[in-house]
Amino acid sequence: MERSELLAVFSGHSGAVYDAAFWEATGRWVTAAGDGVVAQWEADGQGTALCHHSSPFYSVATFGDWLFAGSASGEVMVMNRDGRPPQRVEAHAQRVFALAPTLEGLWSGGGAGQIRPWAFNGDRCHPGPAFRAPDGSKVRTLLAAADGWLVGTSAGWLGTFTPSSGFIRFRDAPETGHYGAIRARNRAAWIVADGDGHLRAYRNDGEPVLAFPAHQGPVYRMVQVGETIWTASRDKSIKAWSEHD
Repeated sequence: MERSELLAVFSGHSGAVYDAAFWEATGRWVTAAGDGVVAQWEADGQGTALCHHSSPFYSVATFGDWLFAGSASGEVMVMNRDGRPPQRVEAHAQRVFALAPTLEGLWSGGGAGQIRPWAFNGDRCHPGPAFRAPDGSKVRTLLAAADGWLVGTSAGWLGTFTPSSGFIRFRDAPETGHYGAIRARNRAAWIVADGDGHLRAYRNDGEPVLAFPAHQGPVYRMVQVGETIWTASRDKSIKAWSEHD
């Protein structure tokens, strides 16, 4: 990281910042924080509150003109870039840690170990059936793929889910928290960020193909930009990796 450069500081939240996403429809960053605020940020660091809640926000995701934020009370706030009032959806019995928007709607993962779909009808979001992860612990990773979903929990369950086949565990997945994942763009593989500081890659069938220590603490976030994979850890470092090696 010798070439790292501080570009901007977004300061204004009065609680911990738990998640962030880039909203391509507005060209701005949005953040979810423990002060119960979802904020949008200008390039110069000026922030605007998009939504207030009595509970902390733990997750935020965007899809087209839509923004979704998951709260500690189990609700998902649904917002649109046109400024209409947010829709409050009762999603889970406990905290909403994972949000995965798709063309068909939204999937969410909660602290009670369930995932569930939400379908759009006009401009309203409606709940679908809930599916319980095998270990019943907090769902921290939920990622869409063409043939199903990657699901990871805080207690160490990792695998795929489809409504037709149910949950299928990855072979030799370690019993540590799985906090984030990406679908490698140029490889048929999942790359998972784990609570023991490792990054691990799995084939579509769940076979492990690579594992290496990336950080000295849990890896809480991972995102791919082009051929570069960025990871953020509890060890207070951010690192960049090449997808090719």
